[in-house]
Amino acid sequence: MTTTVRPRGAAVVLPAMCAFTLLHVGSAAASTAGAASACTGDLNDDGRVDSADLGILLIGWGAGDSSADLDDDGDVDGADIGIMLLAWGPCFHNEGFESDGGWSNLVIGDSEYHAPVDGDRYAVVAAGAPALMQSLHEETGDSGVVTVTVWARSIYGDDLLDQVRQGTMDAGPTTRAVVELSLSAGGLELGSSTVDVSPAALIGAPAEHAIDDGGNVWIDGDYRMATGPGHLLYQPIGDDPILDPWARQGPGPADFDNAFAPIVTPQGLRAIYGGFYDDTSPSDAESFIDFVTIAGDAPDYEFTIEEPILEHVGSENPWVIDAHLYHDPDTQRLWMTWGGHRIWVTELDPADGRPVSPPVGGGIAFEDFPKGAHTPIMCFAEGPDVGGSNQVPDGWDGDVWSSGYMEGASLYKHDGFYYAFGSYGALDRNYTIRVGRAASPTGPFVDKRGFELTTFHAEIDRYGASMLLGNDGDQLVPGHPHVWAEGGVCYLGYDYRTDLGVPEESAADRMGIRKLSWVDGWPTVWHPVSVAIDLSKPGIPSGETLDLAIRNVGDAGSLLAVDHVTVTTEVN
Repeated sequence: MTTTVRPRGAAVVLPAMCAFTLLHVGSAAASTAGAASACTGDLNDDGRVDSADLGILLIGWGAGDSSADLDDDGDVDGADIGIMLLAWGPCFHNEGFESDGGWSNLVIGDSEYHAPVDGDRYAVVAAGAPALMQSLHEETGDSGVVTVTVWARSIYGDDLLDQVRQGTMDAGPTTRAVVELSLSAGGLELGSSTVDVSPAALIGAPAEHAIDDGGNVWIDGDYRMATGPGHLLYQPIGDDPILDPWARQGPGPADFDNAFAPIVTPQGLRAIYGGFYDDTSPSDAESFIDFVTIAGDAPDYEFTIEEPILEHVGSENPWVIDAHLYHDPDTQRLWMTWGGHRIWVTELDPADGRPVSPPVGGGIAFEDFPKGAHTPIMCFAEGPDVGGSNQVPDGWDGDVWSSGYMEGASLYKHDGFYYAFGSYGALDRNYTIRVGRAASPTGPFVDKRGFELTTFHAEIDRYGASMLLGNDGDQLVPGHPHVWAEGGVCYLGYDYRTDLGVPEESAADRMGIRKLSWVDGWPTVWHPVSVAIDLSKPGIPSGETLDLAIRNVGDAGSLLAVDHVTVTTEVN
């Protein structure tokens, strides 16, 4: 939990050898110095960070192995005092729900499937259940504005999670989880926020037309564009991509057999990539990636089919499918992710859209490209025959959530890191979207725990990758992720199905979009929900403790998850 509080109580006397600047608290101090957890520094576990804790810290001064070494650098010094002072005052307990204390009416969930924001656990609040509550130990009448932010989402109960594990889920629930966040003092509610945190279905053309594969959105002039088999979808750029309707414009690039990958570069490339595969005979398997160039103004396009740029014949190792294009605005380089079983990245020319390192003798066969032209970055393959690790045990076929296959990958860069997103499992049963990150677009990519994404790790019985999104409400088997940003807001586009109990030839993929946030350097689909109170506001009782309550006011039967609670106090 990130908290900035004003120092209270006794004056603080610092050792002569210590030199640091104590920032006056407030939101600026938090962003400049990096505020500490409110209970970081509560060395005597009395629920406060105060002079008693400072005394314990000074007794341990210089010690290399001490609970007072708050920054874990091997020394108790001035840096640790700085951390303690940022947390000075009453504690807020268990902000990430990693323990069982601090809250009233606490019910814990810990399923990886729901991709917790903070650690491994989260609070679960059923519709109509008693509110999740805790005192903030701030008092009305003080100066300052208190802001509470929680991260929330809809989740499944144990019965539905069992169906996911067993592959027996045909349809998800339509009940909606709605979080209500309120602050009160002396029995009087002072402020609240209410947000529906269940996934929203897009309206207009996406509800009527399939869009295989993914929500691959791009911006062209005054329009937000997407493409599916035989049609284009579009929306004025001023509309909300999630809440406002999309329209249909045809025809689209209908000749492609699988995923559509649009790209527009400053170097003049305007194209949509696709491809073809034939897996009717494993020994004669064929797959290739090609593209069409775009002419005309959005949404009225004309398409020109270009020659394929990459192919493989004779096996699914590699499986040349599911291209996705990412243009790095910092380096002006263009990267294509592609593959099934194992995911590769290939650099393309941002002007003509072709590989920058083609075969010396010409052609497009994978095996003829020079070494290093294609780099594996992700994997969920059953074994070496399809590009997997040699360490994969016999009979391994995925984990409890997704079967042993992956495809539909993409790249995105955020705050200096490259993030690789992939579709893990079988598209008709157990797709999940997972993620890893790296300092380079060619990797190595690791997950939140540090496990590398192309290596099978015996200790977790799978390859590395952190869960981002599985089934949520009635949006099932999400896959083919695509990330883009507009006006400082990130969005995740994907496809999903609402009914798994139909023949594959009758199944329809729908385009989904939701906002994507970043917490501690990792993407999340959880929703941030905030409420703020001015402690000195006229007309409210003075000297009363501020209390936080979190409720699920959604449909009966819905479940709400809450994680990563932050409390900040801004002092003018």
